[in-house]
Amino acid sequence: VLQLSDSLDFQVQVAGDSVGKIVRQTYLRLFMFPLTMWDMRYPSGSTSCSASCTAYEKTRCTGLVECSVEAVTDLAQNNVIRLVLPADMDDITGETKHIFRVSSLTLPARGF
Repeated sequence: VLQLSDSLDFQVQVAGDSVGKIVRQTYLRLFMFPLTMWDMRYPSGSTSCSASCTAYEKTRCTGLVECSVEAVTDLAQNNVIRLVLPADMDDITGETKHIFRVSSLTLPARGF
């Protein structure tokens, strides 16, 4: 259950498969739905957020997870979370499923 307060803080477990593994320093974009409701830009104009990785059992996922928000199209509201996965990370496959935590995001001003 996702508890909403003043900011958005959530975790997502990411999996690939034997053919489509996800490798280090991949750009991972999360599209927030409905797109027209979300605008995660702060009044200061900042587009940053925080992210971290918890490694799957007996694997590694350490280092910086870059986090920012962006718009689907130019001059639109920021409704996409963009993560850049760490440089020191085991590939994500069907067996290896790292957990990414994203926080410090603004909620839609008009709610849902």
